[in-house]
Amino acid sequence: MGAFASHVPDEGAVAIYYGPHIGITQNGTIGEIHRHGQTKNSGCCGAVKGALNKLTNNLITAGNITDLDYQMNTIEQILLHEKERILSATIPLKEATEVIYEAIDRRMEELVLGTKYNCKYLILLGAIHINSDTDLGSFNETRKFEVIDLKTGIRTNYLIKN
Repeated sequence: MGAFASHVPDEGAVAIYYGPHIGITQNGTIGEIHRHGQTKNSGCCGAVKGALNKLTNNLITAGNITDLDYQMNTIEQILLHEKERILSATIPLKEATEVIYEAIDRRMEELVLGTKYNCKYLILLGAIHINSDTDLGSFNETRKFEVIDLKTGIRTNYLIKN
């Protein structure tokens, strides 16, 4: 974060878009999409689906993060931490995606606090990216839209909640 932050113009801004993704087919199947050139639906997000499968079958060992599959192991540990919440949800895959978003949001806040920015503004746009069938495109469910004035520290929330 610090490396790229040092390259932003003094009067400029950093915009960070972050969050997990989930697939939803046009007929409402969560965790799948129909991709161009494929005859049937495929998983989306495959990593979260795989980790959820391991969570459901008690195949995740607490603290097991290896260099061989660091990213997948990290997702597994995040889900393991919220196992009861996820498995008791009406739609566990949707809940797992929520848990992943919350973990990413916490990490982004840690990175923001630990980074020196030379610019004027930092824009945080946290979302769940929703992939759909190729002919429908993708969507965005925005969870955070904040602009931080780095000189004053004032955060302005531009997310309108109904």
